[in-house]
Amino acid sequence: MARPEKPRTALGQRLADARKALGMPLRKDMAALLGMPPDTLGTYERGVSEPGMALLATYHSRFGINLNWLLTGEGNPFHMAEAEPDDVVADTMIRLAAMAVDMHALLGLPLGPEKAAGIAAELYNELLAKGASPSDPEEVEAHLPALRLALRRRLEAGLTAALASNA
Repeated sequence: MARPEKPRTALGQRLADARKALGMPLRKDMAALLGMPPDTLGTYERGVSEPGMALLATYHSRFGINLNWLLTGEGNPFHMAEAEPDDVVADTMIRLAAMAVDMHALLGLPLGPEKAAGIAAELYNELLAKGASPSDPEEVEAHLPALRLALRRRLEAGLTAALASNA
């Protein structure tokens, strides 16, 4: 039987909220992306134990979660700067998820919604690392071709490695 979803701590609630906001209703999907057992993630989300800073940093670097929001509850989960309007950042995330879906389809690779959300978050972080403002549609548009090329190369490298290991 599944354990209750009512977290004991605010941090636990925000960890669960972050997972769901990334399009992963099941803990096991998020745990797989984090490389940990679902039960371990469950103890964090229920507030039974607290995750280390390395895991919290992974939420930020891999999924674009605002650490200030994660730790304090202040601000927006996906905003690094409060001046970014929700709808513009959401539109950017949707475009990045669509890019992931399109590239996987082009290469004939399966892609579930939770993985598409994870890839969109990774692309969002790459966009930020390039110095682009997700709230500026022109900057986002200018960076999309480079993000698309980098994603394609990563996926093709993964295919090549998988084929080589099966040979």
